[in-house]
Amino acid sequence: MNSSLHPTSQVLARHQDLFVQQHLVVAGQLYDNYPKELLEQVASLQLCCSHYGQFSYFQSIADPKINSQFSATPKLATHSDALLFYMPKSKQEAAYLFACLLPQLKVGADIFVIGENRTGVKSCEKMLAEFGVRLNKIDSARRCGLYYGQLQQVALVFCPSIGIAHLKFN
Repeated sequence: MNSSLHPTSQVLARHQDLFVQQHLVVAGQLYDNYPKELLEQVASLQLCCSHYGQFSYFQSIADPKINSQFSATPKLATHSDALLFYMPKSKQEAAYLFACLLPQLKVGADIFVIGENRTGVKSCEKMLAEFGVRLNKIDSARRCGLYYGQLQQVALVFCPSIGIAHLKFN
């Protein structure tokens, strides 16, 4: 295992086979460039970056499978069938990103959430339950948790100007 990777990425490296031939969206609090390692497994990789440096790095990769965007309101490719979400410490940021991303995924899409225990990764279970996603912890190592679930219903469309009335940020 590559010890230069962030602990979240070290946990993900144990499960690369989960992403084989997925049209994978990666979003949230990236700590390193691990998503680049997934290019051999995935059918396509779309990164929704909130940090300009990460966006620039992934934009510079000359691979037709990768697409990165730097936006407060990311737009997903219509064929996206899986989300790998790096849980940020801010629950409000996580709730906002879930509200932006989940309505763009098809019912049945795979949802993976990775995060350090100190970021409150366990709260993803309650947050995603509001979107009809029941998560199960599939790995716990390096003080991190990896969760998996599937989008079971069409998620309500999020409008940044009015939000979604039922979203809870606590």
